[in-house]
Amino acid sequence: GLAWSLQGETRRGITQLEEAAGVLSQEGDPLLRRLGPRALALAARFAGPIEGRLLAVEAIREGNDDAWVHVQLGQLEESGGNRRDASRHFERAVGLAPALALAHYHRGEFLLEDASRTLRKEAWESWRLYLEMKPTGPRAERVSSHLGFH
Repeated sequence: GLAWSLQGETRRGITQLEEAAGVLSQEGDPLLRRLGPRALALAARFAGPIEGRLLAVEAIREGNDDAWVHVQLGQLEESGGNRRDASRHFERAVGLAPALALAHYHRGEFLLEDASRTLRKEAWESWRLYLEMKPTGPRAERVSSHLGFH
């Protein structure tokens, strides 16, 4: 589903993610079952802030203790301009999993977009924590460069 959505076949991807969530929710293995709410959160994110609302509610109901779910839902809310709920999701993600680099990255990016520019110090702190986890790739390079480490 993720691959279809990233290739522009959004409806097809959302359908597959929803189907996968249904199958995963029936799994006996708790690790596989945990992927169900993640699939729903991704489906919600790709569906967008209006169409994805019901999927987001279901993802929270099944995965409220999963930081990765909250990162995806934070991105969903941010894309719809709902900064208050986006902030709540990013803060919850960081609170649930302080060692999840992706949570710090997206929280920092979100805070940096604050129009008042009053949250820059918090954004940089999130990104500093992100870089302490030694991520690699274009995202890490961009953050490093932005913070003046390159």
